[in-house]
Amino acid sequence: MDTKMNEQKPESGRRKILSLITHFRGVPAWEQSTTRIDQLFEEWPLDSILRRALAVASVARTWDEIVFFYDIRLPVLVWLVVFLSRRRNIRNKIVFTTFLCDTRRFNRSSMLINPLNVLHYLYLCVFVRICRIVIVHSSAEVEEYSKVFRVPSTRFYFVPYFVRDDALAPDDKFPMHRDGRVVAVGRNRDYNTFIRAISGTKIPATIIAGASDAQSIVIENDAIVEVRIEVPFQEYRAAIRHAGMCVIPIGTDMVRSLGQIALLEAVAAKTPVIAARVSQLTDYFENEILFYRAGDFEDLRGRLQQALASKEANIERTEAAFARMIRDYTSDRYTRKLLQLCESFG
Repeated sequence: MDTKMNEQKPESGRRKILSLITHFRGVPAWEQSTTRIDQLFEEWPLDSILRRALAVASVARTWDEIVFFYDIRLPVLVWLVVFLSRRRNIRNKIVFTTFLCDTRRFNRSSMLINPLNVLHYLYLCVFVRICRIVIVHSSAEVEEYSKVFRVPSTRFYFVPYFVRDDALAPDDKFPMHRDGRVVAVGRNRDYNTFIRAISGTKIPATIIAGASDAQSIVIENDAIVEVRIEVPFQEYRAAIRHAGMCVIPIGTDMVRSLGQIALLEAVAAKTPVIAARVSQLTDYFENEILFYRAGDFEDLRGRLQQALASKEANIERTEAAFARMIRDYTSDRYTRKLLQLCESFG
C-alpha cells in the first residue's frame, strides 16, 4: 500500500481506541481518548472500500477497540481480511455506531418475493456477530434487532443521538424568522395522516419529504399543502427554523431510528414540535413536546389546534426541551458514553 502512514502512537488511557469517526474533531473527550484514522493515514479516506479495509486491517492488532460508523461493509471487510490473513481475530474489537435497519424486509413474505432480501439478511447476521457491540439510537431497536437477527440483546446498546453543534449556531444565510407555517419533515414518514389532520382546517403547511415518500403522498382537496422532495440539508434546516410548528409524523409500523435528527434540529431552533408517540422520540423527550397517537389523524388535529391556540405554552415547552437537549443530547455527552462503553470492555 502506497499510503503514507503517520507513526503517531495512540495516546488514550487504559484502552487504545482507533476511531473511524472523523467528524468529532473539537470534541475534547473524544479527541483526547482516541486516535482518528486520518491521523494514521494521511490520505484518508482512501479511494476504495477495499483499500480502506486493508489499511485498517494492517493496524488492527495495535488497538483494543476500533470504532466504525455508517458503512456496515467496512467492518465486515476488515474482519474478513484479518481472518484470511490468519492474524488474531478482531471480533472483540469492533464497535459500530449508528446502525439503522428496516427489519420489515426480513419477514417471510418479503423474503419470498425478493431473494435479495435473504442475502441481505444473511450478511447482516454476519455483521452483528462480528461486532462486539452495535450502537443504536432508540430503545425499541435493541429488542427488535436482537429478535430479528437472533443474537443476545446485549449485542446492541442504546445511546441517545445528539444535536449537531452547527444546529446551535446562528445561520447568516438563513436568518431566523417565523413564517407561521406548519412543516412536516423527514423521509419514510406517515404524511397521509398529517394531510388528513390538516384537511379542512385552513392551516398552511409544507411537507419536506424524501424521494421514497413522493408516490405515496395523497393531497386532499381542502388541504393547503406545499410538497417539496429531497431539498438540500441547509434548506431543510431553514424550513424548520422558520416554521411556526414542526410535525414529525412517523407511522405505526416503524421500529428503527427515525425522526431524532429532525426533532433535535427543531428543538435547537426552539420551534414547537408535535410528533408521533413512538419510542424513537419518547426515548428523548416527555411533556416538553406534544405527542399524538401514531396513525390517528384526529388526535394529531387536536394537538395542532391545542398548540396553535396557546403560544405561551409552546414557549414553555420549547424552552424546557432546549434545556433538556443541552443537558443530555450533545456530541460531548454522546462521545463520553461511547468511551465509557469502550472502557468497560477492559
